[in-house]
Amino acid sequence: MGPGGAFGPPAGRVDEAAALRDAIHEYFGQRVVASRRTLRELFRRGRISLVIALAFLTASIAVGDAVAGYLEESRIGEIIREGFLIGGWVAMWRPLEIFLYDWWPIRAHGRLLQRLSAMPVGIEYKETAPADAWRSDWPAVASAEVPSRVRIGARARDTVRNAERTMESDETGP
Repeated sequence: MGPGGAFGPPAGRVDEAAALRDAIHEYFGQRVVASRRTLRELFRRGRISLVIALAFLTASIAVGDAVAGYLEESRIGEIIREGFLIGGWVAMWRPLEIFLYDWWPIRAHGRLLQRLSAMPVGIEYKETAPADAWRSDWPAVASAEVPSRVRIGARARDTVRNAERTMESDETGP
């Protein structure tokens, strides 16, 4: 009996479970940091866009009023003034979209990553496993069913054979 319970961990690193747990926590922790950075950059872009849009809206209103005043109560002056007003509000579209809607999915994704960075991680060892257990999640397609243009080349077959030999030597030990 080994230190891991009734059957113990197979031959390999003693701290394998801790290393895996730490690696997974570190990976998702880094993703949390990246998500927060993305959100910060989005809000920064939103603030810059808002300042530009407010300046453009102010200028549009001023130019529209000036043109309407210059054309003195003519119908075309009113149309031009309204056009400038609409253009100014269209410039506000993107900043408002950022502050009202764009940040939600990034924040939700960050929260998910935060939960994943703190999740419990462990390894369960089976009492016995066949030598080719690592293939259990590979596609179940026989080589005869694979079209000839997709067949594995000689170099790839050698790589698979080398991996199988390595696994066999790991099982038998030194």
